[in-house]
Amino acid sequence: MNRIMLSLILLGFSVIFADDDSNNHAFSQGVEAYRNGDYETSLEAFQSIEAQSYESWELYYNIGNIYYKKTEYGHSILYYRKAQKLMPKHEDIGYNIELTRLHFKDKIEKTELMPLVEMLKSVRKYPSLETLAWFSVVFWLILAFIFSIKIFNIKKIFGIKLSGLTTLIIVILLTVGSSGWFIYRVKSSSEKNMVILKEESSVMSAPLHNSKVLFKLHEGAEGKIINTANEWMEFKLDDGKNGWIHESEIGIY
Repeated sequence: MNRIMLSLILLGFSVIFADDDSNNHAFSQGVEAYRNGDYETSLEAFQSIEAQSYESWELYYNIGNIYYKKTEYGHSILYYRKAQKLMPKHEDIGYNIELTRLHFKDKIEKTELMPLVEMLKSVRKYPSLETLAWFSVVFWLILAFIFSIKIFNIKKIFGIKLSGLTTLIIVILLTVGSSGWFIYRVKSSSEKNMVILKEESSVMSAPLHNSKVLFKLHEGAEGKIINTANEWMEFKLDDGKNGWIHESEIGIY
């Protein structure tokens, strides 16, 4: 447990802020305060960097670790999730999320989905932008190869006879496949989720303070935002329940 939670990500910051005196000072101050157990000062230092619209998984990961040390587990999950959005496959982020969730009161069971739906959700969730970039490169190389076949009038490859229809089918499949992948990726990156930051929050039936209370949620509970109305967010939990909550009680990632 301690091998992860006691350490900050340092290397990325030392390179990025090499020529930025203000952020470099804030970073050094945050690290020093963290090592001395002064988590409030450490948090203020790192958040001063975040306030300048700086975004990186290392920054969010570090802030998540600080909140964990402060036992503010809702905020901790919020920043781990922000880090995970930028670095989906990072093992330490996933480990810290599961570790933090052990402190939460609400145990929300995920609704079982059909295998095909699960596969599509997995495809949409895990590929990073870097993976997508490589996929695009491969797609264009294959497309260039196909056009080369047509230009040089190649009739067979590995004994397989090529026709105009075969080539057209290959092009269509590649185009549909890459387009589908791109749509899933964009949709996934644009999805908004929420996490409860208060010790206990009431979930309402409508975006009004005097509407009916449907149920209670506690710090760390997460859901997908499906609608907004002024300062209210409608969300859906993994178990299928949904309702409205005021934005002051949640963090959004």
